[in-house]
Amino acid sequence: MFQAKTRLIALGATLALLALMSAACSGGAPAASGGNAGLAGDEVALLSAALASQDGGQQKGLWVTGEGIVEVTPDVAILTVGVEAQETSVAKARSEAAGAMERLFQALKARGVADRDIRTSQFSIAPEYRYDDGQRKQVLVGYRVQNVVTVKLRNLKDVGPIIDEAVAAAGDLARVQGISFTLENPAPQRDQARSEAIRQALAKARQMAADAGIALGKVLFLSEAGGVESPQPVSFRVGLAAAEAGTPISPGELQVRVSVQLVYEIK
Repeated sequence: MFQAKTRLIALGATLALLALMSAACSGGAPAASGGNAGLAGDEVALLSAALASQDGGQQKGLWVTGEGIVEVTPDVAILTVGVEAQETSVAKARSEAAGAMERLFQALKARGVADRDIRTSQFSIAPEYRYDDGQRKQVLVGYRVQNVVTVKLRNLKDVGPIIDEAVAAAGDLARVQGISFTLENPAPQRDQARSEAIRQALAKARQMAADAGIALGKVLFLSEAGGVESPQPVSFRVGLAAAEAGTPISPGELQVRVSVQLVYEIK
């Protein structure tokens, strides 16, 4: 609001100045002190051109957008898995969680998961309370230890068996927080999506220019946005490893999406 008022004030002042200078040039106003008759006509013309380009100059031109989408099968799974133990003392809870986590690590490594692909993402020790009606207050009942890792799985065919074996190794302390899918290197698909987005924007600009009867000049502005998206939910459930029923995993498809914005000069 303040900027709009400032612009209106500046516009009014400029118009008043132009009227005064025009009158001075035509002899309808007194000469300035020192004997000058005012600005010359070409100077008035320059001020008029400046006024015409003053408002909204950065919004001039033809603005178009384009979007490119490439669908691709993911090649990497990100598994978030861990353990949770609750005992009457911190020492007991930590010891149980540590033992279960070590067995989970061994199960992952037995499946060929490298150390560099296992990263601790959460570790916490917290007291647990329950409300005692007789005492009418919260009573400490124990301590909870959580230890969670994020695991990068590079062979999608092994995802289901790895989950089953990790959960079986950790037993009742096992916790699976979720799984997602991505690309190890999305650069080629991003390049393809960007090219499609630019082609779409160029075609749109040409059509709009032809329909409007205008000629396009040079490109004044170009921007890009986008990333890797997974629009479909992942089918996932956890079960103990068993010969007759394993954990089914469906990676689905990813979308690599790039949008661009072009601004053309109008001749």
